[in-house]
Amino acid sequence: MKATDPVHTIEGRHIGESAKAVKFRVEIVAGEVLGEPRNEWFPFSQMLKSSKAAPNSTELDTLVVSEWILNEKGLL
Repeated sequence: MKATDPVHTIEGRHIGESAKAVKFRVEIVAGEVLGEPRNEWFPFSQMLKSSKAAPNSTELDTLVVSEWILNEKGLL
């Protein structure tokens, strides 16, 4: 991902991760609530940053990911 690539913030829950990607339950994409949350893997190479909410918090975790990967997964 290049610094000039468009990105969007997604919100949900960090479920787990591997050496190369994060598994994330996506609930909100670019401010739009999904009808049904979806579990998706996001490669670190397509992420700009991530933020985890405190344990037991009602706040959602966030990822800033490339527009390209969101389009590939049918989330935009």
